[in-house]
Amino acid sequence: MEQECQEKTVYDPGMIKEWLVEYRERWGDIETQDEMLHRLNEAMVSTSAKEMTGMPRSGDVSSDKMALMLDQKDRILNRLDTLKELHNKQREIIEMTIRQIRSSDERSVISLRYLSYPLLSWNDVCKSMFDSKEDYEDRFESYLRRTTKAHGRAVKKMATILNSEK
Repeated sequence: MEQECQEKTVYDPGMIKEWLVEYRERWGDIETQDEMLHRLNEAMVSTSAKEMTGMPRSGDVSSDKMALMLDQKDRILNRLDTLKELHNKQREIIEMTIRQIRSSDERSVISLRYLSYPLLSWNDVCKSMFDSKEDYEDRFESYLRRTTKAHGRAVKKMATILNSEK
């Protein structure tokens, strides 16, 4: 939520929700880049092992392939660094903001939905918050509504907090 210009942006709950969803979805981007890096590293090990067989080859195809893989690895690492840096900055802002929310249900729903890993579905968030209640199974739908309403209130409070800190 950092502003590059000096204009005062007013954050509304819709913007905050979008921002939280973007933060949550960035995990998928980070996981994809990690997987690409893992596969590339395996391919690089395989390629370098082939080079060490001592068998004669025509041309320098293997070293060209390795150079391309090294270039791709650098690009993936740069993307990962950028994604992780942005993710960490947003996490700090989210954590700082939810610490200022008084309601434990509202703090919990934001923490569980956006800051926990692995990412939780709404049903899992609800279960984490209310599973200890004796009537949880019988009144699941009611607890799920309570969870989503707490989320809505928390998002509104986050917008208010971020607007007051300018």
